[in-house]
Amino acid sequence: MDELRLCRCDLSVCEAMCCYAGVHLLSTEAVMVQSLMEKHKAFFSFLPEAPLERTRDSWKTATKPHEYKNPNFPVEFTRTRCVFCMEDAKCSLQVISELEGYDSWYFKFMACWLHPLYLW
Repeated sequence: MDELRLCRCDLSVCEAMCCYAGVHLLSTEAVMVQSLMEKHKAFFSFLPEAPLERTRDSWKTATKPHEYKNPNFPVEFTRTRCVFCMEDAKCSLQVISELEGYDSWYFKFMACWLHPLYLW
């Protein structure tokens, strides 16, 4: 049996293509990120006016258009990216976690922690 091996992403190659559709949030995550955005308005100034979208029964991160250069970008994916993804493909929630003195995944959404094991 083949062994499952996960490897660290190279953002210069993948361009955070796992973030193409945004992510659905736990209700506690929506509250947390709204508080975080309020506390760090200057840091999150790149976000659109509505970075979170209300779905029928939860919250989801909004997306923004992004033209991927990677020739392996799946044709069936929309050419978008989570609004929390920065121009250099880093997750702003990981960056702010480190700036606040926490582990880089401290403010990261649970579904993002589980990717690629969790698929919507």
